Amino acid sequence: MIEKYIKNIKQNIDCLLTVKKNIYCKRLAKYSIVGKYYRIYHYHIRKTGGKSLLFMFMANECQDYYKKYEELYTNIDHRIIINNKVFALWHPIILQQGNYYYGASHIPYHSLKLPDRTFTITCLSDPVDRIISHYKMLLRKKKIQHQSWGLKRELHWLGGSFEYFLKSISKNQLLNQLYMFSKSFTISEAVDNILKCNHIQFLESFNEGITILENKLNIKLKLLHADREICQTNINQLALDQLREILYPEYKFIEQIKKEI
Repeated sequence: MIEKYIKNIKQNIDCLLTVKKNIYCKRLAKYSIVGKYYRIYHYHIRKTGGKSLLFMFMANECQDYYKKYEELYTNIDHRIIINNKVFALWHPIILQQGNYYYGASHIPYHSLKLPDRTFTITCLSDPVDRIISHYKMLLRKKKIQHQSWGLKRELHWLGGSFEYFLKSISKNQLLNQLYMFSKSFTISEAVDNILKCNHIQFLESFNEGITILENKLNIKLKLLHADREICQTNINQLALDQLREILYPEYKFIEQIKKEI
């Protein structure tokens, strides 16, 4: 009974703090990024360097950016204020309101309506490399004692082999680069939508992409790399060939983008 009472008090305090922070964030939120832009948003496709990019922007505002990230991750509304700049992750209402300096999420382009004057970024990776990185991430994270509901669901994809993983992973995640910009996995639609982004870069040329981004935003970023997967795996050539065939639409998607930019 006492534990329930304490939990209710904590929830009420969290609610009040969130309301207070909302007011403060709105007061802070009109940033002059570059030209006409008020904020930066990253369409974050998993395993394409998104956390590294977030760390770079946070490191410009504080030295203990990793600790601040943990705070951002655990905050009830996934927002934090660093050096009078609001960083916001994942929450669709907050991201669509636009009261932040830097925002990011895995929410697809077709499920999110960002406000005008938002400078948008996305990063792409070799499709096969991205899926292998996702697989290695799950192998590493299955050893974590306290797992979120989403992670537990994905861990069921592992089974006992990479082949089992390929049969179990959802299509939205398997072809996530394409799905991010087309709900129907249509290449032409995805190309049209991604080309509306102000900056597109590729993981294989990450450092060069950051230099271009710095020039576009007229800022200097410290190069940082987070969560590089070093877990060893035994994936046979047959499984890799099968994966490459499944991911053929994404290769066509990326090929067309590179012709356009």
